[in-house]
Amino acid sequence: VMIPGGSIQNSFNSPAINVVGGTGDLNYGGSVSNTAGPSVNVESLTGGTITFLGNITDTGTGINLENNTGATIDFLSVININKASSFSPAFNATGGGTVSAIGAGSTIIASSGVAINIENTTIGAGNVTFQSATSNASAQHIGINLDTTGVDGSLIITGDGATPGSGGTIAVKTGADGSNLSLIHISEP
Repeated sequence: VMIPGGSIQNSFNSPAINVVGGTGDLNYGGSVSNTAGPSVNVESLTGGTITFLGNITDTGTGINLENNTGATIDFLSVININKASSFSPAFNATGGGTVSAIGAGSTIIASSGVAINIENTTIGAGNVTFQSATSNASAQHIGINLDTTGVDGSLIITGDGATPGSGGTIAVKTGADGSNLSLIHISEP
């Protein structure tokens, strides 16, 4: 399915874009503006390529990609997530498949949860890139978690290239291990 443009605006506690099951391809060229629920939910795909070409602005619960073994999911424009509630990750990719995000200037602010969680999912050769990632999560939550992300690509936090600290802040970690960042079974591409 190819949708070359348009705009999706969502203010309900359900996904703005919801793709569940199958092996088909989707190219969505429009923008997404979301204030409740996830802006993008893709789950249980066994193949195919899902490509988001337009900007995503989310003040709801973020982006959720789960159990997409065999599928490739690419975000080619700017992602801006400012998630004030819910302990679920703002950018969550778990359980298989390949993901990349290459929009210059993308940002994540997770006021009460994990900013980025990529687990048992391959980071594609295009990388997952954000200008900044901020997590002020409670003590029991990690700010960024990478676990078994393959050897094809990397998570890159660029900052603005000039200002120290412009890549975001991981704060409020006072738990038993005080972990801000968790890196498990990762390899350099």
